[in-house]
Amino acid sequence: MSSSDLFMACETLIILSEEDFYIFTIATATSDLPRIAWGFIVSKPVSDTFFNWVESLVALPKSLLGEAVHYSLSQRKYLENVYLDGRLELSNNRAERSVKPFVIGRKNWLFAASKDGARASSIVCSIVETARENGLRSFQYMQYLLETLPHSAAANLEALLPVECYLPA
Repeated sequence: MSSSDLFMACETLIILSEEDFYIFTIATATSDLPRIAWGFIVSKPVSDTFFNWVESLVALPKSLLGEAVHYSLSQRKYLENVYLDGRLELSNNRAERSVKPFVIGRKNWLFAASKDGARASSIVCSIVETARENGLRSFQYMQYLLETLPHSAAANLEALLPVECYLPA
């Protein structure tokens, strides 16, 4: 594959991914149709076009392009989960925004007294951000967990997850 072919391949990938992301985001934000319906109506054909194009590429398996083709095709089933569950998004922007405060403050955690302390800190941060992403007030959720966990059976812990949790007033 020549460098001009590789350049065209990259341009095609960028155009398809930008088109897919833009259409999916705008359509789901401005429509009463569920996101899952928009995924099948609008975004799935763009995804199919991309994967048909990837399958048509001819590259040696050990070349960079060959590895990229193999990787793309092996990740297809995971990418297309967004069409099966309306809660999923094409972008991980929300997750990136959730992690940002911890990335900025990472130098503060270099001074954790031990590995166990650092692990405990990361668990608490994960719980707090997951609660926020699920619309819970993090302080009240942590308080609820600390009051409820000592009296909860191990089999019933799933009910305490932020997705399932109902915080009493």
